[in-house]
Amino acid sequence: MGERQQSLTWALLLGCLGAGTSLGAAQLYWWDRFQGLNGQGRENPVALVWTSPIVTNTHPWEELVVSWNTTGDASIKVEARAFHQGRSTRFYSLGDWTLRPGGKRTSEGPQRDLDGHVATDTLVMKVPADGFQVRVIQGGGGGTLKFVSASVANAVAKIEPLPPLPFSRLPVPEKSQAEFPEGIEKWCSPTTTAMLLDYWATRQNRPDWRHTVPETASAVFDPGWPGTGNWPFNTAFIGSHVGLRSCVVRANSPKDLATWLAAGFPVGVSVSLALLNGEAKATVGDGHLVVVCGGTADGKVIIADPGRALVRVHREIAADAFVRAWAYSAYTAYLVWPEDREPPDWAGADFRPQF
Repeated sequence: MGERQQSLTWALLLGCLGAGTSLGAAQLYWWDRFQGLNGQGRENPVALVWTSPIVTNTHPWEELVVSWNTTGDASIKVEARAFHQGRSTRFYSLGDWTLRPGGKRTSEGPQRDLDGHVATDTLVMKVPADGFQVRVIQGGGGGTLKFVSASVANAVAKIEPLPPLPFSRLPVPEKSQAEFPEGIEKWCSPTTTAMLLDYWATRQNRPDWRHTVPETASAVFDPGWPGTGNWPFNTAFIGSHVGLRSCVVRANSPKDLATWLAAGFPVGVSVSLALLNGEAKATVGDGHLVVVCGGTADGKVIIADPGRALVRVHREIAADAFVRAWAYSAYTAYLVWPEDREPPDWAGADFRPQF
C-alpha cells in the first residue's frame, strides 16, 4: 500500500511551555485537531500520513510514551523519532492499532539500534533527547483519529512524599482478575481499565461504556508482547468510546495524582507489586496496575487492587510504600475523563476541552 503525505496543522494545546517555566522531568503534550481528517481515507487505498511538529523539550528525556484515541474501527500505525542536539533518530514503530475484527493490532518488537530501543510501548533512548516528533499513518476502517498525546520523562523518577489525599474513597466498582482462571496472573491492566470505564459509566449514565473483564482483555490484547499490559492499547480502548478520552502519562511528582483525586477523577497507576506490599526490593516481572481511589485520615492510600479476591479489592496502603511502588514505573498512570468534563492539569498540561 502506498502512502500519501497529507499536510496537517496539529493544534498543540499547552504542554509545550515557554522558556523559564519550572517543570519536573515529565512533560505532557496533546493534540485533538487534525485538519482534513474527517471522512478521508476510508475508501482511498492510499494511506494518509499525519506528522506532528517537532517538539523541543525544556528538559532532556530518556523515555517517550505515545497514546491515542480513535473512533469506530479505524486502523492506524503510530511512530515516533527523537532529536538530540539537532540530529534525529529514525522513526520507531510504537504499534499498530485497530478494533476492527481481523485487523492488525500489535506492538512490533525491540527495534534496537545505537540510539535506543522500543520496550513494547515505550521508546527508550541511550542518550537523553531534547525533542521528538510523532507520526500517525491511517489505513482503512470506518473511523478517524480523535486524540494523540506524548509523555516524556526520565527513566528514574525522584521519590517525593505523597501530599494529603482527599479523605474519602471514590466509588470505583470492584473487579478482580482472580475471578478468571485465564487472567489471574495476567489481567491486572484490563481489569484496571474495566474498573475505570465502569466508574465513569455510572457517573455519566453511559451503560455502553461498561465491559466485562474478559471483553476488555480481548480488546487490548497485544500478540507482539504478548499479553494485555500494553499501556497505550488499554487507554486506546477506553478512548474509543464515544464521549471519552484517555491517555498514558508520567507524573512530575505524586502531587499530580492528588489533584486528580480531589476533583473526583480516579487514576490507574503502574506499580511494583512487591514494593506495594512493603517488600524491600522489586522483583523481575512484578509490574502491576491498580486504581487509586482516595486517601484515609491517617495518610494511607486507598486503591482498588484487581489482583485480590473480589471482596477484598479495596485496600489501604502506607503512603511511603505506595510512592516507592509507583516511582518504580517512573510514575506511569492511565488518565480517563469524559469529554464534557473539565479534568485538572497533569504535568503542566491543561486538558480543558476545546468545543
